[in-house]
Amino acid sequence: DMSAFLTVPTAIEFQNKYDWESVRDRCKKMILNTRDEITELTSLPKICPDDWLGQMATILFPIDDVVKFKNTLYNDYQIEIPMMSPENHSGFRISLQGYNSETDVEYFIQTLKKFL
Repeated sequence: DMSAFLTVPTAIEFQNKYDWESVRDRCKKMILNTRDEITELTSLPKICPDDWLGQMATILFPIDDVVKFKNTLYNDYQIEIPMMSPENHSGFRISLQGYNSETDVEYFIQTLKKFL
């Protein structure tokens, strides 16, 4: 598709203009801090080493009904995250992007505390 090819220079210009490398670094630090704070709250293990993370992390979270929990987060707190429960180990995946802030993360963590 030629249109995708033609957007590459604009995407590179955007990233340079907004110092996207520092945005990615900020997001990676927030992911590590968020994952660490949540695992400290739950006392559940981290499922991968720090250097495997980018701007996403899967985090174990002790919840019995992941569908109900996902719906409650979305409907009552406006938080959308994928939930999973393979082999009876419930968890979720978070993704932090340039538009996310420390305030967003704090809101998320404070919300999770209500369910522990």
